[in-house]
Amino acid sequence: MSQCVPTLPPLSIGRKPSVMNKSELHENILQVLTALCRVANKAAMDAYNTATDDENVAENKYDTLGLEASYLAQGQAQRVAECEADLAVFRQLEPRLFERSSRWLSVPW
Repeated sequence: MSQCVPTLPPLSIGRKPSVMNKSELHENILQVLTALCRVANKAAMDAYNTATDDENVAENKYDTLGLEASYLAQGQAQRVAECEADLAVFRQLEPRLFERSSRWLSVPW
């Protein structure tokens, strides 16, 4: 992928995690989802431009480049819609703070 997409640091499984800043994690995930939407949008526009380009008009019944490009454009547009829906749902989430007495804080690591 030629686009620079931010990534989250790897999870350390099996080790006791350090103090987590949920707001920072939430913001990082939002940045990644936003970048993915941006990449999907660019791919959709590129596919649309290819599908509607004058050079891709079928010259005979076996020339299917324009048709294939239109299918790709449709799929990319659906991908953009899904990315935007994911982003909208995640934006509504608010990180919750747990009390020290919460049973989630007493999970043995």
